[in-house]
Amino acid sequence: MTKVSLNGNIMPKDACMIPITSSSAMYGLNVFEGFRGYRNEKGIYILGWSQHIRRFRDSIDLLALSCEVDEEKILKTIRELLRENNVQGGFSVKVAAMGIGDSWSHDETVLYVSASESGVWWLDDKLPSLTFSDVFRIEDNSLSPRIKCGANYMNGRMPLRKAQSCGFDYPVLCDDKGIVAEGPGASLIYMKNGSYFTTRPVDSVLQSITLDYVESLLRNKGITLKRVKTLKTDLLLADSIWLVGSRVELTPVSSIEHMKKTVDWSLVKLYRESLLNIDLEWQYYL
Repeated sequence: MTKVSLNGNIMPKDACMIPITSSSAMYGLNVFEGFRGYRNEKGIYILGWSQHIRRFRDSIDLLALSCEVDEEKILKTIRELLRENNVQGGFSVKVAAMGIGDSWSHDETVLYVSASESGVWWLDDKLPSLTFSDVFRIEDNSLSPRIKCGANYMNGRMPLRKAQSCGFDYPVLCDDKGIVAEGPGASLIYMKNGSYFTTRPVDSVLQSITLDYVESLLRNKGITLKRVKTLKTDLLLADSIWLVGSRVELTPVSSIEHMKKTVDWSLVKLYRESLLNIDLEWQYYL
C-alpha cells in the first residue's frame, strides 16, 4: 500500500485523513507543488527543487496561510517515502499545505507529502489534440493564477470535461480579451518558422518551473524563447506546439481545432537528454 506523510508522520495513504469540515475539503483552501524526480548515473534528484519551493512559499504568502516550510524536514520525508514505496525509477512528489480550519477565512494548515513512481504523461504514439475553451482563464483581479492552489484548478475542470466530450484531449484557455493563457495544468510552447514562442507572465498564467527550465536549455543552445502576446490565430498557424509542465513534462501536440501540427521531437530529445546530465542550478540530489 502506498505510504504518504501528514505533518511528518508516515502512514498508509488510506489512513491519511483531515476533517470533512476542513476549509481544504469544503472550500478548496490548499496550496501545493508538484515535483518531478529522475534517476541518472549520479543518483536520484528532483528537478527544480529550489524554484518549486520558492513558488510554494509565494503561494502560501499570497493566501496568508500559516505553514512552516522546513526544507530539510520535507526532503527527509521525501527520502523516507521513496524507500517506503520502493520507488526504483522516475517519480513524482506532491507537497501541500492543507487548510484545516472550519472557515475559508482561517489560516491553520497541515503539511501533506507524497512520493511515488511515475512514468510519462502521454504515450509517444498517441499525442494530445487541443481545442480552445469558451471559459475565460482567471485573472489577477479575481483570484491570481500565480497562486498554485486547489481552487484555481477548478477554472480548468469544465473546459477539460467539455473538450473531452467533444472528442479533443485538452483545452486551451484565453483571458477575457481573447489572449491565450494556458491549459489547465500546462503551459504552451509553439514554433513558427524556426522560432520558439510562449505566452507572457502577464497573460493570466501560473509561473511554470518546467517552462523556465526548457527556456534555459534553449538559451544554452543560443536560442531565444520569446514570451509574446499570443492570439488564437498564432496557435492555429504555428508549425508545432508543445504542452509543458511538471505533470506533462514536455509533450508534443498532434493538432489544434483539427488542424494538424508537425510533431517535432527535437525539443523533446533536448529535454530528455538534459535529464541525464542536468545543470547544477536545476538539480537537487537526494
